[in-house]
Amino acid sequence: MRGFLLALLVVLAVVSCHAIVNKEVTREVDLTTQFEIQRITIEVLNDGSSPVSEYVVALTGDDDDDLAHATAKDSAGTRLKVGELKSQGKESTLAVTLAKPLAASATTTITVTLTMTHAMEPFPTQIAQLDPQFVKYDGSAFFYSPYQTKSQTTVLKLASSKVDAYTPTPAKVEKKDNTITYGPYQDIAAKSESPIQIHFENNKPFLTITKLVREIEISHWGNVAVEEWYWVEHSGAKLEGSWSRADYFRPPHELGFIKSLKMKLPTTADDVYYRDDIGNISTSFLRLPSSSGGRELELLPRFPLFGGWKTNFYMGYNLPLSEYVGTAGVLSGKFRLTAPFSIDCPDAVIDNLELRVILPEGANNFESSFPFAVEKQPGYTHKTYLDTTGRPVFVVSKKNVVAAHNQPFSLTYHFARSNMMHEPILLVSSWAVFFVVVMIWVRLDISISGKSSK
Repeated sequence: MRGFLLALLVVLAVVSCHAIVNKEVTREVDLTTQFEIQRITIEVLNDGSSPVSEYVVALTGDDDDDLAHATAKDSAGTRLKVGELKSQGKESTLAVTLAKPLAASATTTITVTLTMTHAMEPFPTQIAQLDPQFVKYDGSAFFYSPYQTKSQTTVLKLASSKVDAYTPTPAKVEKKDNTITYGPYQDIAAKSESPIQIHFENNKPFLTITKLVREIEISHWGNVAVEEWYWVEHSGAKLEGSWSRADYFRPPHELGFIKSLKMKLPTTADDVYYRDDIGNISTSFLRLPSSSGGRELELLPRFPLFGGWKTNFYMGYNLPLSEYVGTAGVLSGKFRLTAPFSIDCPDAVIDNLELRVILPEGANNFESSFPFAVEKQPGYTHKTYLDTTGRPVFVVSKKNVVAAHNQPFSLTYHFARSNMMHEPILLVSSWAVFFVVVMIWVRLDISISGKSSK
């Protein structure tokens, strides 16, 4: 009986899959930076006899590893729900929930945006200081889909017009400046691929944060302290030989080394500091809030980062408690932290991000909400000044983080207001004990012989 039900589900899935047809697909692949950003506009036709409520986006094994973020919207601009990535053999799928079920014989248009990381490989892998950086991109001229496609076109926008080589097949390929167009192609079967390879110049710096530890510490006595540790690498073509300071100041200046790191901090960030292993990073700029919001921090490392070079540093700042922590219920003792998950650094790829939230001592009953999937890590206790049992630490992590992940998350916890008196009582008690000890000490006679009598 179980085998029959399984077979029935498979048949229903196949029928549902075949009910949808990609009537028209336009795929724009942006390769102008170190990211691969695919914007896929799909005119979806329900060729079945019953309504459908989901559209499935399929990825091959290579794209599965590179996918960092996915969004979808319909022609009216309504954002559609995108499910978690699910692996199925050699491919993975994302389920996009339509705004309303698509009736039989009806059409709708959706746009899916996929952000890929590490999709381009430096080739050659080592270059001299003044050499341009060329990269190799492997992709497909066809939109890989579990559905039949009536008509499709793929447009690739490159970082420059200097293209060393590109795949000339299948037919209908046109190169114009920094754009290569494949198609249009008609009547493409489901799950069809047509591998292509492009070798072109891309001098954009490949800024990679191999590890980022972001720590948020909550104090109900006044502020939210943020401290972050960075391990940074230029993951482009490695520098061959030593570097020359004279060549560093010689044109062309657009070659892909990393001169500075720019990121935005919250408008209310105060007491900002940034240091590396040697000490304070004095060559830096902290600008006032701009019209686009936030304070801009520009850090200049002690040396420019060429391909393969690394550096690490840490920074921190304080935020007002009232803007990030609020009550989650009247007189319930529940509080809710709402803060950004990641950092505002659009040019960087973060391979591994670990988020730690240090809660007040005595906090418990944690409930978290994230706009995307994260991995929960084992918590621990953190002891600092005037702590006895230690402060609980909530820890999550995520791989392959990009700018689109800089979204707010929330963490709800229970914290009795009486616990706020723990530190003042401990401090007052400590001083009281100290004064009592001093009073006893000055009155205590510990001499070997007593006072002599006349």
